[in-house]
Amino acid sequence: MTNRERIVFQHPDGSLAIVNPVEPIQPPESVEAWLDRIAARAVAASIPRPKENEPEWEYLVRINSLKVTGEILAGYTRIATLDVADFPATRRFRNAWRYDGNGKVRTAPVAATAMILTEVREDRDLALKTSDSERMRLEDVGTKEQKQALAAYRQLLRDLPAVVEAELANLPIADLETFKPSLPAKPS
Repeated sequence: MTNRERIVFQHPDGSLAIVNPVEPIQPPESVEAWLDRIAARAVAASIPRPKENEPEWEYLVRINSLKVTGEILAGYTRIATLDVADFPATRRFRNAWRYDGNGKVRTAPVAATAMILTEVREDRDLALKTSDSERMRLEDVGTKEQKQALAAYRQLLRDLPAVVEAELANLPIADLETFKPSLPAKPS
């Protein structure tokens, strides 16, 4: 195992967990035994924690019911050991990475689009919240034109996710990496 290799696990939902092993193989171990030991430690960190007010015995029953045998560890499946060159060049869509079955990890366009739309909605929600105080102020002292301009701006903000989704529908995955939607201009 070189320092360029990564162990790839697949979650039940298809998303990936990537382990960058940093400890050496112990001399009496085989590479497979070493990988299993590293994998078990990586997955142990994701074992569910006790629920609030859950009795200890229920927690232990729940944890003991998880499959922790062979290649399947708590719902994760070890699918490959890959070189760093087999991963996308940037980590922007890390949560959208999927194993393609041919020794490469690729960005899933649908998942990447969903991530962009989530970012757009968060930015849009913040802009709407920020404009709420301006709307309240204009109700008291604003002109009809100012109120109309702000209403039009707020409508553009509400429409933004649909507009961005339409733009993203025709973009190749390489262009998704650099796609930066912009918010509408705030009225002055």
